[in-house]
Amino acid sequence: MRFGLVFCNQSLTSDHMPAVFAETLEQTLLAEKFGYESVLVCEHHLLPDAGYFPQPLIAVAGLASATKKIRVGTGIMLLPLYHPLHVAEMAATIDIMSKGRLILGVGQGYRPEEFNGFGVSLHNRGELLEENVKMIRDLWTKDKVTIHGKFHDIPGITLSPKPVQKPSPPIWVAPLG
Repeated sequence: MRFGLVFCNQSLTSDHMPAVFAETLEQTLLAEKFGYESVLVCEHHLLPDAGYFPQPLIAVAGLASATKKIRVGTGIMLLPLYHPLHVAEMAATIDIMSKGRLILGVGQGYRPEEFNGFGVSLHNRGELLEENVKMIRDLWTKDKVTIHGKFHDIPGITLSPKPVQKPSPPIWVAPLG
């Protein structure tokens, strides 16, 4: 049996975020010490009473730098709010930094405030999630990628550097709802 932690932190105000990250790091180090397999951080935006990490890959990079064995990742990253090339590059970099311990957990999101804030249509979130996942996987596993999708039109590009994990880091997709 495998065990992991998912940090969907909430705090009273954003002033508490330094303590929230410090506690997340402390708990991650304890989880690694006691043999847990993974830690994942959640993402939300524009919540006045939140302790969520609005940039989960940055938080994951911090956790990866402080640990040696435990897998680190997002659980979940609101992928429709991001350009998939940026995510592919950042995630590949974290996979390299962590020596192949990254898990990329993604989901479509549901909060209108987040989509409005980023100027992304909530209506397209499912299709955008699917296209972005395919593009990230292709960027990680293929030498040259051309995308002619509904949301992205990208002529032959090559991602460099590639992730350490082969064929790629796992991409866990939250159930669509």
